[in-house]
Amino acid sequence: MSGAPEQARIEALIADLRKVPAFVDQPQADLEWFVAQSEERRVGVGEVSVREDTPADTMLVMLEGELRARRENGPQDGPVFTARAGEVTGVLPFSRMKTFGVTGRAVLPIRALAFPAGKFPELFQRMPELSQRLVGLLTDRVRNVTREEQQREKLAALGKLSAGLAHELNNPSAAARRSAAALRDCLQRLRVAGRSSSLGPEDCGLLAQREEEIRSVLKPAPYKDEFARVEREEAIQSWLER
Repeated sequence: MSGAPEQARIEALIADLRKVPAFVDQPQADLEWFVAQSEERRVGVGEVSVREDTPADTMLVMLEGELRARRENGPQDGPVFTARAGEVTGVLPFSRMKTFGVTGRAVLPIRALAFPAGKFPELFQRMPELSQRLVGLLTDRVRNVTREEQQREKLAALGKLSAGLAHELNNPSAAARRSAAALRDCLQRLRVAGRSSSLGPEDCGLLAQREEEIRSVLKPAPYKDEFARVEREEAIQSWLER
């Protein structure tokens, strides 16, 4: 009599496996073998399914629930990975992962099949089509992780840029000094242009007027409104660059 309940359990697990896209069209006999090699696991909300720095020796086929994984030891600003019902997670065939780099906890009650990585060679022989699909999942995972790392690097660069801009906004005198140096360079160019024989009297007069404007800007201001001073400098520099 004990054989009947066990067979019913296996049939139920096979039916659940067929809801997972990677397994949907696999032969019945192969699915029976896969279930026989696997361990059915149940994880309650908040409980640990995989723990970081432990051997990566298990592939998880998610039948129910949701898993969320991230680093819990050391810096916790890394990516968050999510696995839901119908997905395959954990260590995958040909993965170089030796230990889990994250801790996974159930955010919804989990029911999964845990397949031992030590059985991968036999899996390749018995279920080659499934093996190819799992390798494809590994490729997608690597691509997604790479993209997320690039996004984090871009965000970090933007953060540094924002910090630099905030520093500049809070330190207008530094910006004013740089603008003043640029204006001194413009003043020198005006003097060179004034010595050009190709300029007529009207142009020479205009250059002299602009030179006087620049000199007045470079003089210490009688007030401390640095922003207004910078705006005046930028206006003159814009005119010079026309």
